[in-house]
Amino acid sequence: SRNFRRANSLSVEWQQRIDDTQSLTLGAQYARFKYGTTESIVDGISTLVDNNARDADFTGVSAVYKRTWASPWSPLLTLALKVGDQRSRPGHDELVPRTLGGSASLNLSPLPKWGVLVGYSYQQSKYHGEDFFTSPDSRRDRFHAIDLGLTYLWSRHLSFRAEAQLSRNRSNADVYAFPRNVFALKARYEFK
Repeated sequence: SRNFRRANSLSVEWQQRIDDTQSLTLGAQYARFKYGTTESIVDGISTLVDNNARDADFTGVSAVYKRTWASPWSPLLTLALKVGDQRSRPGHDELVPRTLGGSASLNLSPLPKWGVLVGYSYQQSKYHGEDFFTSPDSRRDRFHAIDLGLTYLWSRHLSFRAEAQLSRNRSNADVYAFPRNVFALKARYEFK
């Protein structure tokens, strides 16, 4: 298949250290999404499908707050809020959403060389136009995810990480609702 989507984007960030334990980051982003063609195979017959109806411009803003504590397990709390809006260039408002989301995560170091991550994310999406499956309303989704991670620092250069993301998307149209669970084992080597 060919490229599904290309994105040209511009983003700016402003970071402020509040004190030795807290920081705040504010950001803004603009992106232009250009969708290509994909290959569809039905009954052994290959067809190219043009996805340019999804072409859109995206604008978004975000805020991230971080807080650490000088205590056992070295906790690091991260809170994030994001707002975004897509505008369809070819006029297919049913394909582009306005989004609002937030996340919270806690990183801990319970033992030397070990790290633990627990996080939760939520995003709601409201699409601009009436959808075939949700007529006469526009599509509305609510996405929830729990993130879990366990890291072991084998040496100064090598670390291992186990990750799990348990997520569910709920929608006012069953066709867009789904559960998704992703598990990964990763090895990372850093040249220092």
